[in-house]
Amino acid sequence: MCRVLRRIPNRPGVMIGAERNEADRNGMNGAHTKRLAQLSERLASARQADMERYRRFFMVLGERMASARAEEREQARLHAKRFNAFDYLRPDELGLSRIIADLLNPNGPHGQGASFLERFRNLVGSDRWPADGDVRAGDLGAKVEPERMTHGGRFLDISVELPSSGRGPACIAIENKPYAADGERQIEHYLEFLKREYGGRFLLIYLSGHGGMLSEWSLPRHACKDGLAIMSFCPGALADDDEDACPLRLPFALTDWLQECRRLCDVERLRWFLHEFETFCHKTFGGIVTTASEQKEVRDFILASDDNVKTALAVIETWPCTRKNVAGRFLEVLRKRLGDKLHVCDDLQIHSGFPDSATSKPKNGVWAFRQAWRTGFGGALPLVCLNHSSKAKYWFVGVCVDPDTGDADAKERLKECLRERLQKNEADLKGSFESTDWPWYRYLEEHRDWEPLLANLHRETQEPNELTDYFCGQFVEPAKLIIPIIDEVL
Repeated sequence: MCRVLRRIPNRPGVMIGAERNEADRNGMNGAHTKRLAQLSERLASARQADMERYRRFFMVLGERMASARAEEREQARLHAKRFNAFDYLRPDELGLSRIIADLLNPNGPHGQGASFLERFRNLVGSDRWPADGDVRAGDLGAKVEPERMTHGGRFLDISVELPSSGRGPACIAIENKPYAADGERQIEHYLEFLKREYGGRFLLIYLSGHGGMLSEWSLPRHACKDGLAIMSFCPGALADDDEDACPLRLPFALTDWLQECRRLCDVERLRWFLHEFETFCHKTFGGIVTTASEQKEVRDFILASDDNVKTALAVIETWPCTRKNVAGRFLEVLRKRLGDKLHVCDDLQIHSGFPDSATSKPKNGVWAFRQAWRTGFGGALPLVCLNHSSKAKYWFVGVCVDPDTGDADAKERLKECLRERLQKNEADLKGSFESTDWPWYRYLEEHRDWEPLLANLHRETQEPNELTDYFCGQFVEPAKLIIPIIDEVL
């Protein structure tokens, strides 16, 4: 039987098959588009509200800070809170070690007997201290020796030998590293020396400017770490290591101990000195540039409302990216200035970058090189660098070359030439250091920490001025000597 297919005529308002599906899809798309438009509108409104809150936050906070600073200027005549004697003394590593040693010395000129030393030992804690209870820190028999010579001809910065009523003496030693780097296997040598002298009755404290673990150059990865502890100058100087990465860290900073000493002391002159030293450590190693009254003004303003707390959290979360942006733009300005100064040859390349991680060195700062150097060193490319040790802190200038690749003989010749020529030149580049990947480098005397400088660096990205000139000079002076040396080694 044949089936007759009837054609349904199109009538107004009647849709069939594909026409109905297409209409349904158009309706759904229209609804989605409308909902997306509404969502986009709400997001834009929320962003606008956030931007207005941020703008209002900084405007009001800026006004309060300006008022606080104006009041502080009025009070400066009586209190001079920004004045610090250590800013004029420019204490180096040796000077800081002498101060700490004198404070630990029960017979020191402070006249407080063994109270400072005893408090230091108590802060260290019994779980970090391997000596028995017979060790006496609370009498005047402790022997404090700055620059104690070891059997290998090196010098421990501070040695505090503590008497005991039974077994032999115990020792607390401090290796002070506020600015400089370690020598090759330096801490490993000190640990071996102290173990020979005191058995297990010693503690070697590595007092670190950056607050983090020392390098493998000083203490190889698999070396024995028994008797070693890490201490920072102030809590703000702590590196970003977690407790697992730096399990040796002491539970207090040097400034905590200074604060305790000030509390124990009744001599006003000494209390003033301890306060100055404490403030200097916070400023130099913790990057703190605001006074206590300014900090209180900011804290009170943030805690005044929930919105202020939310905005402050947003600032904290954004700060690493902001620091990276400012530092990167300033380094680009510096790179261009260096290109004008180091016009020694057309094939000299100068690059800049700021990944904000010391692990990405040497490409974390400004670096200069010739491509021809790579061939001459068997694939290892020497770089003349301005670099930093950690989070835009502890800037130094030096020569970097990969220790694991290239011609070992050529790299050794370079190291010898740098040591001989740079130590003798009239620009006085003495006091430099070397490691496996840095055959020569030295830390900058000033502006080692960029954190307090970021506002000025931001300004100099628009108008290069004193800071640009300073860092440019710190790079150019050694670079003009180093570049010909590398050329000669080839």
